[in-house]
Amino acid sequence: MSYFLNSPTHSIYMKNILPLLSLLFISFFAQAQSHRAFAQAGQKALRAGNCQEAMMDFQNALLKRPQKTEYAYLFAQAAIDCHAFEIAEKTLKNIINQSPDAGFQLGLAQKGQGKYAEAKSSLETYITNYPSATFVEIARDEIQNCMYALAQKSDSPYAIKNLGKKINSPYSEFAPVLRGDTLYYSSFRFDNRKDWAIPRRKISKAVYSTKGRKGRPMRYGFNQDTMFTANLCFLPDGSGVYYNHCQYKNGLKVRCDLYFRPKKKKRGWKKPIKLKINNKDFTTTQPSYYIDNQSNKAYILFSSDRDGGQGQLDIWMAPITDKHQLGEPINLTTINTAGNEITPFYDSTNAVFYFSSDDYLNIGGYDIFRVSAPSLAHIEADIEPLPMPINSPANDIFFVPTGDGTNGFLASNRIGAQYIDKQNQRCCNDLYSWTFTPPKPTIPEPEPTDTIAKLDTTPHLPIPPVVAPPEPTFTETAQSMLDLLPIRLFFDNDEPDKRTTATTTQKSYLDTYHKYYARKSQFVKSFCQPLKGDNKENAQYKLEDFFEYDVKDGGEILETFSDLLLHALQNGEQVEIILKGYTSPRAKTDYNKYLAARRISSVKNHFSRFQDGIFNQYLKNGQLLISELPLGEAQTPTGISDDLWDRRMSVYSVEASMERRVEIIDLKIGE
Repeated sequence: MSYFLNSPTHSIYMKNILPLLSLLFISFFAQAQSHRAFAQAGQKALRAGNCQEAMMDFQNALLKRPQKTEYAYLFAQAAIDCHAFEIAEKTLKNIINQSPDAGFQLGLAQKGQGKYAEAKSSLETYITNYPSATFVEIARDEIQNCMYALAQKSDSPYAIKNLGKKINSPYSEFAPVLRGDTLYYSSFRFDNRKDWAIPRRKISKAVYSTKGRKGRPMRYGFNQDTMFTANLCFLPDGSGVYYNHCQYKNGLKVRCDLYFRPKKKKRGWKKPIKLKINNKDFTTTQPSYYIDNQSNKAYILFSSDRDGGQGQLDIWMAPITDKHQLGEPINLTTINTAGNEITPFYDSTNAVFYFSSDDYLNIGGYDIFRVSAPSLAHIEADIEPLPMPINSPANDIFFVPTGDGTNGFLASNRIGAQYIDKQNQRCCNDLYSWTFTPPKPTIPEPEPTDTIAKLDTTPHLPIPPVVAPPEPTFTETAQSMLDLLPIRLFFDNDEPDKRTTATTTQKSYLDTYHKYYARKSQFVKSFCQPLKGDNKENAQYKLEDFFEYDVKDGGEILETFSDLLLHALQNGEQVEIILKGYTSPRAKTDYNKYLAARRISSVKNHFSRFQDGIFNQYLKNGQLLISELPLGEAQTPTGISDDLWDRRMSVYSVEASMERRVEIIDLKIGE
């Protein structure tokens, strides 16, 4: 939270997930600008909520006027807003005796790193030295926060774990929802391809991960390419979902609207419905389903900065009415403060309400709070903060219990989360899982007795036999197969069978897959060798991510799909698999058609050789059909290198590698 400027009123999850620009790059045009021009640009960026640009502008101003205390102070303020606390602390220590409010900002920078004792000392010194300064009252509140953090117990019933690179990226992941074995969430890693800004701004998309596999964007046109799609809130029966579409407004500020999308009976989604509760002057975000235990009435909880609230972003609830619209919103006055309350979630199993706030007594940033509430219309219990390690010096949001409430997920930009810029290691939220282990009850020692213990004469029921779970029905199997689509199977350059015009091959896909995956280090080395610094690190991550989660996942998912396919065929169902072939544009179009055909041939060979040819009987009697649609280069995206002499871009780049694939794009079952 910025104490130097008014907090922006855009969707609060965006405030902490925007990627940082490099602070070391100074363009030719920047050299010609004056220090005052940079300072004015930095102040404008701060007012617009763009701390990254502000840091860069004030750093440029400092390069021209290194001794100007005002620029150093403003640079540190922008760094605090960007959670670059280490940089801010170092800068503020250099000007601590030159700026009246530097001590206050230093305390904030230290608190943001979990240095509570140092932060308390800095804030106390600030109050002593400047008793009439601007931020004295806020400093007193922050001292109380530091004392609260220092009093935290080291033993906690909670444990947390980062979900790793299959789920998280260097950008932000947030808003987790678990349904069955599939985790749905939002990921802020996608390019806005039609953005006018330079560099292009990122947008979020709704993503899903089944059984811990790499997260992939939701299909059937659910996401938009030019606006944010985020914050999924499924109806309990799965018949539809409330969610957000958001757009940039005035630079990096973001405003969100609520939508509802009904589910089609078979698969896919109907057209989105924009809700009437939206207000163009305010943001309406982070929907969450809630059914009142007393009235049995269904509501949607959400966060908004609309008029009639207690502070900035407040939590509201609105009843679900006809056609999935929402009625008059109700402000949760018992919960909301003058600050921000966000990411509401009601645990109906245990009748507990969770939310995050930056205004209650806290240990840093947004902390997660809970309150027992059979009905949110009448909250009488005390609001309690969750202990460490659930809460941290960073922002802790989107606390979501699952099952019986002893485990779940949260999002946080704490130390250990992935980040984009080395100078700022608190940029972005990662998703974490958490578990709660209740403390074991203390069993009192039995009192000594002279009597002989009575025998237990209570009749005991016989232990029921262990019954194996029923075999999945075909409907379940078919849905599991469809959920895996599209299956993307990637190939090395000019594989299988280099430099030939043959349209078939003797190789099976998994033969080529294992050899290709083994070349990961060669691809990384060949592509990244001329790069330096952050560019090299980002390129390495991108290529390693491609091999680990695209190439490897394709091979593993193909085997899972084959097992499910066998089960469907053994149940007597007829299945048609539809394949589509792609190539990168290095060779002539005719050759690419031959190459695409060979790749499809290798996938066909996989099915004919799976489990010693078990599919062959179904291929012969027509119960299993494989249709193919080779495309060659004809539909490859523009902009991918076809320069035969530039192997780095036309062979080793991720963009070219992504085009060398065969996809299982669809199934026809029982038709």
